Amino acid sequence: MNQHLWTFNDRGFLPHGGPKQGQASDQPIWLTCDVDNPNNAEYLFLLDGCPPDAFEEFEMVALMFDARDDSAVAQARGHWKELKEIDDLKLSYWRQSPQGAWEKAA
Repeated sequence: MNQHLWTFNDRGFLPHGGPKQGQASDQPIWLTCDVDNPNNAEYLFLLDGCPPDAFEEFEMVALMFDARDDSAVAQARGHWKELKEIDDLKLSYWRQSPQGAWEKAA
């Protein structure tokens, strides 16, 4: 993720940091494996099967997974099932079309 944030666009990058760089309160994007929110972020993106724990303080949480990986899909489905059982939680499911466009699926 770090590499992608530096190179996703040849005209710029998304400023970010993590525990190694420090200064969390100055980082608009904080990369970590811990369940913390040192920069008071409103959005949380969970990658690589990270469980959706301690998400209540965020305005929006995104579970991102590789749909080509059967185990990642199974894990994401398990997270979805758990989250659906929580009252007053708005859920939506988005997927990428073969052409690359994002579509709301549920």
